Amino acid sequence: MVNMRPFTAFEQKNLKFLVNHNVKFTQVEITPTGLGKGILDSTAPMRAYFLENGIHNYEEQLQGQEHKQINKLAFLPMQHNFSRKHPFIVQTQ
Repeated sequence: MVNMRPFTAFEQKNLKFLVNHNVKFTQVEITPTGLGKGILDSTAPMRAYFLENGIHNYEEQLQGQEHKQINKLAFLPMQHNFSRKHPFIVQTQ
């Protein structure tokens, strides 16, 4: 898995719970800039998870803002839980 920083004790506890209960999940670390702009960089594990679970196929999506697809995601931070709609965008090079 791709991690930008070490997991906190809280995150380690949650990961252990998910793994022990055979819950399918993917991880993403959202930066304040990315959250503010509504842009999430998709890592290879995240793309694979979305494809394997029928959530999104980046290979079939055309590039650019006009082809963005918006799906609902759930964020589970330590402080509180919330959900929001978030676009899947293939960035142009």
